[in-house]
Amino acid sequence: MRFLVEIGEVCTDYQDRVMRNLSCRRVQLDEFWGFNYCKAKNVTAEIAEKVPGAGDLVGLLESEERAERAA
Repeated sequence: MRFLVEIGEVCTDYQDRVMRNLSCRRVQLDEFWGFNYCKAKNVTAEIAEKVPGAGDLVGLLESEERAERAA
């Protein structure tokens, strides 16, 4: 789980530095969901001790729409 946290931190740092003053007219935002080991509602104290970070994972993905209409 620590690896995923580190990846998220690196991505956040990169995007905060590089993605400034973009000329996007339309941006698409999608949500994705998953879980680490088990769903949050099923995490017991024993599981939490055994697997730090067990439970639900939610993320967002955004992209600029680049589709062009045929003339």
